[in-house]
Amino acid sequence: MAEEPWPAEWQRGLLPTAVLGAIGGEPMYGYRISQRLERLGWGTITGGALYPVLRSLEDAGLLTSRWEADGPGPARRYYDLTERGRQAVDRRRASWSRFSTSMTTLFGEEARR
Repeated sequence: MAEEPWPAEWQRGLLPTAVLGAIGGEPMYGYRISQRLERLGWGTITGGALYPVLRSLEDAGLLTSRWEADGPGPARRYYDLTERGRQAVDRRRASWSRFSTSMTTLFGEEARR
């Protein structure tokens, strides 16, 4: 049986950070980003959720994009991190570590009550 995707409120709040992490050091097109997130437990990420986030990250200067023709099919828009985007990933990675430790502590305290 497949695991349930993360709660919707987590996904809404964390999708931009997850997208930056999914792209990492390798340019990716939207469908491939959504597939990677799905494999990691996010469930199906629709284009209606993903593409506004990609656009927002690009507008913020964290991503660049370019169109590439891949064989006989239509061109795909590839997204890649800018230097500013890489710095944002590094900052979010450090923040996530602190946040994760905090939540683990809180849930551990709840179990002891």
